[in-house]
Amino acid sequence: MPPSPGLYTPHHRGVGRVPLQILGWTVEEEFLIRWMEKFAPRSDLKDSDEKQQWAHFQIPHKLPRGYHKYATVWDPTPEYPTRRGFCYCITSNKNADELKLADNMEIVDGFRIALDVQTPPRWSTDATTSAPSEQIELLPIEMPRSPGLYTPNRRGPGSVRMKVLGWTVDEEFLNRWMEKFAPNPEANTRNMKRQWAHQQIEDRLPADHCGYATVRDLIQIPGQPTIRKWCYCFTSNRTKKELKLANNTEIVDAFRIVLGVQTAPQWYTVSD
Repeated sequence: MPPSPGLYTPHHRGVGRVPLQILGWTVEEEFLIRWMEKFAPRSDLKDSDEKQQWAHFQIPHKLPRGYHKYATVWDPTPEYPTRRGFCYCITSNKNADELKLADNMEIVDGFRIALDVQTPPRWSTDATTSAPSEQIELLPIEMPRSPGLYTPNRRGPGSVRMKVLGWTVDEEFLNRWMEKFAPNPEANTRNMKRQWAHQQIEDRLPADHCGYATVRDLIQIPGQPTIRKWCYCFTSNRTKKELKLANNTEIVDAFRIVLGVQTAPQWYTVSD
């Protein structure tokens, strides 16, 4: 049996978070059609979708009584890291009682017989409570140079403006993030999509370090109005303590995971 993932931490965000994990078997179209033809054949079903639906209807009747559960989980592949899968599950890590069921071999063997599999179950991340980027390995990054400590009472040469360290986002990014990580058919206007994405991102970022600011874009066109953007940031150069957080790679990686980005954060000047 696979090792325990530990208890789910729904109110813990970012570093040290344990996502909701599901113990079971993820099934694909080929599996369902093969199962249907072997255990519940119907000559009148020709379409593959109909065969899968029939298999899904029949399988719960053969699973251990009281345990015919299913969930949508992340089932990533190198080619498709955000692939979802349908999982027939025994239990989860939602609480101690459910986690204890993972050691019940009678239930495990009942599922294996019903599904006609020899493999043990595996823990998969629930797709409704976690972003798929949590399944993706982060690439190495080079952090930007420190801008120096903010000098609020100094103007002119040698002064350092207020800056924040983070990632800028625009409407296109938010729409893409929402469609990929938190689809919501009820958010059907530009404002609703933007608000929904912001809400979901904020809920998933580390609670103690989730900040946002309106900043100046790094690229400005001479003679043109200042380009301003929305920035998800985790620290600033306002104090030595905040400036020191810029070297905290755990926080950086937590933001990258939630935002689904491989890029390093940048220092942005806070907009006037």
